[in-house]
Amino acid sequence: MATEMANAPAANGPVELQVNVNKSEPTGCCKFVSLSESSQVKTCGKVSGTCANIWQGYEQFRWSLSLFCMKQPLSFVTKFSSRIGRMSISQILCLIAIIVIQFVMLGEGFQSLQDADEASLGWYEFGLSAGELASADFALIWVLAQRNTIMNIVFGIPMERSIQYHRLVAYLAIFWSWIHFISILQYWVDTDDFEAQIEDEHNIAGLVMLGAVTLIFLFTLDYVRRNHWEFFLKTHWILFCIFLWSAIKHDDHFSTGLFMAALVFWFLDLAWRAALIFLWGKPGVIKNIEVIPGGVVKVTWDRSDFTYEGGQYAFICIPAIDLTQWHPFSISSGPDDGLNTFHIRALGDFTEKLATLAKQNVSDWTHLHCYMEGPYGRLELPYDRFDSLVLISGGIGITPMQSIWSELMTLISKGQKWNEIHFIWYIRRPEMANEFANIHWDAVKRIGGPDQFAHILKINGVTLKTTYVFTKGAPNDIKERFGDAYVEGRQSVKGYIDSTGAGTNKAVLGCGPGPMISEMKDHCATNGIACHTEVFQF
Repeated sequence: MATEMANAPAANGPVELQVNVNKSEPTGCCKFVSLSESSQVKTCGKVSGTCANIWQGYEQFRWSLSLFCMKQPLSFVTKFSSRIGRMSISQILCLIAIIVIQFVMLGEGFQSLQDADEASLGWYEFGLSAGELASADFALIWVLAQRNTIMNIVFGIPMERSIQYHRLVAYLAIFWSWIHFISILQYWVDTDDFEAQIEDEHNIAGLVMLGAVTLIFLFTLDYVRRNHWEFFLKTHWILFCIFLWSAIKHDDHFSTGLFMAALVFWFLDLAWRAALIFLWGKPGVIKNIEVIPGGVVKVTWDRSDFTYEGGQYAFICIPAIDLTQWHPFSISSGPDDGLNTFHIRALGDFTEKLATLAKQNVSDWTHLHCYMEGPYGRLELPYDRFDSLVLISGGIGITPMQSIWSELMTLISKGQKWNEIHFIWYIRRPEMANEFANIHWDAVKRIGGPDQFAHILKINGVTLKTTYVFTKGAPNDIKERFGDAYVEGRQSVKGYIDSTGAGTNKAVLGCGPGPMISEMKDHCATNGIACHTEVFQF
């Protein structure tokens, strides 16, 4: 089928088809995810009962508040920061809570500094307050690092989005740790007690703790995290163990109270995930690994008990490469595509090993198993609340958008209605085009679409548009295949957003390079258009 498609001419003009709807299937299914994504429990027409209906109503109410915040009260902030101007109600509440904690505890420290009879004693009291604030932030870090947490259940902030708050609070904790150290050091100097205090085992442990968190900060910088993921991850664990030992040794408060409670919940989350993977879950079976044009590794796998939704991702581990390496990748196939796929750019150590493995002459991959944790990730936008949808991706960012497109095709076949859905992909490497175009059009053909690739067609009353933007041009065979869907040169995303579903209530979903996503978010925020972007980097 893929070979026939590669040589098929583009359809001339819009094609209109009517597809019979299977009335036995639920229609109008929205995109809310239930209590635990990793346990793969789903609501929205799939789980009956009063509790499910109440929970769905709560999520819809939360979404309505989020949409109000995105479009109304914070719209004036967009001129300064599209990120802040596009925050959901849950993200706003989370950020406010973090800020309040800092100011309340910091206020107590400044009050102690003012009330002290001596300057040296004031430094001591302020240092203690800074230390308590650092301790509270360290406790919050463990909450924000959990993958199944109250942040996800109640506030709808999944791990890949709460991780930015984890990083923010970690930086604050490290900052206050240094303020604590400098203030106490000043007190020691003022009281001529430096030599005695520096030899105290509790203070030595404090210095070790400070060194550990400082190294954690350095090793989590973007350059290290993106280019040396394994180094970042393993040093994170090693330094975490050093930090934990030295923190408890430094101050008894770390072995009790909020910090220890948060740590216990973090370990429970870790144990729960391990049980889901190794005790109750089944390992996935690798069906095929191949390197496709464009430096992309395609992993085809099957696992009968693994269910997911469009746009989600999973952590994958292939023991044949390294049992300690778990990497998050977007699932590129749709939930109803049959076999499941990852399309992975060979950029880092793990992916390069995966590419090397794929180049081996293997006729049967079924002996190769993989472990998966997830799925994770959730859309911030419920599909059925909008009349038109715009899916924008760039480069390998097409993977979650293609998965969503496949799911949308299934929903259309079940009777879901939209005015228009426009799929736009910005491509710098034309050699990648045929692979993803085959997947893209297979989803259309599965619901009764034509064999030939078409720029515009209508199925069951829904206008479907596909546009491939080749930023550096493409060979003639690519141009001939895609016809009117082929666009060349750097095109602004603004025009595509404005022209899709003009005059209707629309939503924009995107994943790709930072500049493209920033332009998309700025334009949506300025014009009050609902927008969801996939997190491309952890």
